[in-house]
Amino acid sequence: MTLAASSVRAIGVLSTGLLALGMLAACAPAPEPEPEPTETALFSSDEEAFAAAEETYRAYTDAQNDARQGDADPNDYLVGSALEGAIDGKRALEEAGLQLDGSVGLAEFRPIPESIDPGREELVAIVCLDLTALRTLNDQGEDVTPANRPDVIAMNVTMRWTKTSYMISEERDEDNAQCAA
Repeated sequence: MTLAASSVRAIGVLSTGLLALGMLAACAPAPEPEPEPTETALFSSDEEAFAAAEETYRAYTDAQNDARQGDADPNDYLVGSALEGAIDGKRALEEAGLQLDGSVGLAEFRPIPESIDPGREELVAIVCLDLTALRTLNDQGEDVTPANRPDVIAMNVTMRWTKTSYMISEERDEDNAQCAA
């Protein structure tokens, strides 16, 4: 066999091999498309969602108390009208020459089950805040807390899921009778 004949034969064998490989590839099933991610609920139950919301509200209350000593920023837990209200409230106190002293306790976090949306991304709760250890002071450091201020107040709180946690998006005054013992 001459060099030219062996080259032709090698090319023929190589071509036959490539043709066979191509035919096998054509017989192989097409690759399956990547599955579309399905949206899953944030929490497996309403109770779990409300527990996460309560945890956030407790952290917010702790941050408010710590902020009076300059150790935290409670605004980190707020968005939307709740954040605007907190900023306006702080400004109003400063303009009136008043400051808060002491702490607020979270007496109760009462979920409103019918308020939770299907994806558990938004919910509402009644929050009872214990103000017995909180005083209002004037510029001279005198206690000017109104004598008729209730010991416990009620707030209607809307919370919205952001990327990693619930945030307080709205706080409104509620009938204090909601928190009567």
